[in-house]
Order: sequence, then structure tokens, then C-alpha cells
Amino acid sequence: KCVDVLDMMHHTPNQKYRIALVQRTGSGKTLIPLMLARMNPQKYYVVLVPLVIVANEYMNRCKRTGIPIYHITVAMSKAQWGDMKKNHTYGIIVVTLDALVVNGYALLNKLITNFNDIIGGFILDECHIIPEHTHFRKVMHRVHKIVSKIGVSNLLIMSGSLPKSIINSVSKLLDATFTVSREDCVRRDIEWSFSQVTSRYNENELFMALSEVLGDLTTKQGYGSRYIVYVRTRREAEIMAQRFHQCTITDDEEGVNVVTINASCYHAAMDDIDRRNNYASFAHSDVVANVCPLMFATLAFGLGVDVEDVGAVIILPGAATTFLQIIQMS
Repeated sequence: KCVDVLDMMHHTPNQKYRIALVQRTGSGKTLIPLMLARMNPQKYYVVLVPLVIVANEYMNRCKRTGIPIYHITVAMSKAQWGDMKKNHTYGIIVVTLDALVVNGYALLNKLITNFNDIIGGFILDECHIIPEHTHFRKVMHRVHKIVSKIGVSNLLIMSGSLPKSIINSVSKLLDATFTVSREDCVRRDIEWSFSQVTSRYNENELFMALSEVLGDLTTKQGYGSRYIVYVRTRREAEIMAQRFHQCTITDDEEGVNVVTINASCYHAAMDDIDRRNNYASFAHSDVVANVCPLMFATLAFGLGVDVEDVGAVIILPGAATTFLQIIQMS
């Protein structure tokens, strides 16, 4: 499915295609814009994202692969716009939906006016966020003109999990009908394990249960893995991270090998710098012996993040709202 979509976007531009690609997280769908940019060195591909963190991840990916990328914002000067067009070779233009639609779609209008002849297509990543965030982000109710404004340009929307109800919601909000290309999203390489607790509100019980689970995981997997724990609330993320940070557990029955927990937290209400530092420390630091990197996070963590060596994803009671999206990261 991914190859077919890639072929359509590359070989038949400006056909007014409206395609929805559903492919499990970690299978490489976010590489599609990068591959399109490499395959078509005369075009820009515009990636629309619902969150800044997703834009940042695209910036990091492109820097690692040497693909030119521009993150456009409403604060860009005329000189910066001029440099973008003057220095054009190929690459990615990434922009958040918030920036795109503000001031009567001023940024989108400027983008189309200046670059329409060299835009190869539009890609909307993590599109399931649009209907999920409509109840607290007004901007998600203002995306309906995007499709009409891009005209004949192809539009590809992507997500790791798009049930029919979400597809219908996205189609309604974007005022467009999409041809769905769906790959099997079932992870057959995942080992499932369930632990029971009497109350999801008992902090001490959760602490003991998690300690036991982490001990079992480090025994089975050895060192070199990171672990993500999804929690219900921002407060729970902070409390559990504080309790586990620099805590020690044993990874064998004899209690010989002691593992130190390096715990941090991640949620939407954190200071932006603290959130970025916690993410970078967890995702990109080397995993050393007898140290277990552990991230306590709300659902804000997982959208566009790129974390290697995730040994397990642990979901606390009440945190499985988007269960399918979460478990595909492991």
C-alpha cells in the first residue's frame, strides 16, 4: 500500500488525489515525504502537522538525512521567503495547522502564491489529531478550507490508526472525501502481558506493581531498552516520575543485580524547554548497564516522536484511550 501511494504522489502530481494512508506506527510512513523529496529534486513537498513536536521531529529527520527543510511560520520576514525561493533545490516545507489557518489562511495563501509551481503535493501527518482536539482547540474547526485552497494538488493524510468513525470525522472537518489505503495495523511481534490492580487511584499499589513489572522486563530483555509508561493525568505523570527517579530495583530473584531507574515525565502543560530536555534525554541518550530510562507520559507523548530501543510500553489503568496508537510504538 505504501509503495502504491508513493507512486501516485510521485508520478501523477496535480491530479487532485485525496488519499488516506493508514499504516502502523514505526512502519516508515513518515519517510514518505522524505522519499518524495529525494525522488523529485525540483519540487517542495508541504507537510502539515497538528503539533509543533511533530514539526520538530521532521526537522531532526531531515537534518540527519541531509534533506533541505524549512519550518515556515507567521513570523517569517519577506527576506526569508525570498531566500526560500531563491535557494530552491528540493525538500520539505513543514507547517503547523495553527500557523496555516490563522489570519484568514494568510500563510497558506502566501505559500500557494509564491510556490505553487514548485509544490509537488501536500501531506497531512497524524491526521487523527484533528477530530480528537476539536473540543479544546478552536483551530481544528477552521481547517475546512485547506482542501479547496490547495486546488488540484494531491493531498495525502496519514495516521497509525484510523477507524471508520475517525475517517468520517476527518473527512467532514476537511470537507473532502478520501480514498483509504489501509495496511494491517496488527502488531504480531508484540508480547502482551497484563497485571491486575485493585484500584487505579492507589499510588502505592501502582508503584509496587510497576516495580515488579520493570524488574521482570529487565530480567527478560537485559540492558539497552527504554520503557514508556502512559498515565491518566499530568499530575500522575509528575508524581510517578518523582517516585521512581533514582529508585533502584533488582532484575533477578537473588537481588544481585541492581538497576537504577532514570525517570522523567512528559505532558502538554510542561514548560516547553523542560519538555524538550526530558524528551531528548530519554530518546537520544545512550542506554548504559544497570540504568533503566523510564518515561511517564500522557498521550501528548507519542505524536511524531522517534525513539529507538523501546523495550516495552506500559499502560496504567485509565490511560488506554488511544490504545492502538500507543502499543504500535513498542
